[in-house]
Amino acid sequence: PPSKIPPLFMRTDKFDFALPEHLIAQHPPERRGASRLLYAHDGALEESAYSFTPQHLLGIYRWRAPESDTTYLRFAFTGAITGHDASRKLDAGILQALWLLPDEIRAMQELHRSPLVLRCIEDYLAGKRYPLDLLVHYE
Repeated sequence: PPSKIPPLFMRTDKFDFALPEHLIAQHPPERRGASRLLYAHDGALEESAYSFTPQHLLGIYRWRAPESDTTYLRFAFTGAITGHDASRKLDAGILQALWLLPDEIRAMQELHRSPLVLRCIEDYLAGKRYPLDLLVHYE
């Protein structure tokens, strides 16, 4: 119920950042529905060889990497693993998919590519879930 949802106040000026022209999509993707924004299913398959069906939005996270001055916007999802293709080649730079316990992940923070990795896990463990229909995608 809406009465249980605390009000959310955001400073919109924190979302102002320079986006280089070469990072802005200039043409629609070749395959209809291949938008990177809602790419959770195919992205999980390419990076882990596991089929994934999103069931909830976990959160939307913004982080600026100080060493490169690059701003990242992450849409994280929770869902169901619906299959595995052990013969599938993973994306370049991905060595393997690992299943680790939360304490094992916390102990490896120096290996995370951003602080968003652990933040997403902590939010998941805290029970945060939002309906997928918060994301509106127009064709």
